[in-house]
Amino acid sequence: MQLVEKQIHELGFIVKEKNDTRPWGVYFTFQINSLPAFINEFYHHLDIDTTTTSLSPKLLIIDPGHRLSWQYHNRRVNIWKVIAGEVAIPMNWTDREMPGLHYYPGEVVTIPSGMRHRLTALDTWAIIAEIWQHTDPHNLSNEEDIIRLSDDYGRAGTS
Repeated sequence: MQLVEKQIHELGFIVKEKNDTRPWGVYFTFQINSLPAFINEFYHHLDIDTTTTSLSPKLLIIDPGHRLSWQYHNRRVNIWKVIAGEVAIPMNWTDREMPGLHYYPGEVVTIPSGMRHRLTALDTWAIIAEIWQHTDPHNLSNEEDIIRLSDDYGRAGTS
């Protein structure tokens, strides 16, 4: 973890929040003024319009063999780029979870608002650069915009 934090500092990202209380790993959110450097570092090959939509940068570090909830969001699109590790990401428009496709470092996945999804780190630590693309400029997405359908850790909000 210290190596990741050192790299965050060296890249000039300003940490807004470090949350190491998640049972699957750790996440970092960054100040909005870190967004240009974040996009340049991880998404320079994509055409991401930073002028017409509200975006929030985030970094997820998932423990080997752990996974996030089977979930969806109403107020954001997730844009995930695998930085390290191999991950599985099932996605479906219904609540039925299907086997996920495997993604490797350098691959990008866009998850539309309302799409059910889950992120699983397979045999090693996984690092994911995430951009939240807010869909409602008057009611920005936040951690409460997680509708959990299934959760390995019994967290609140699971149906």
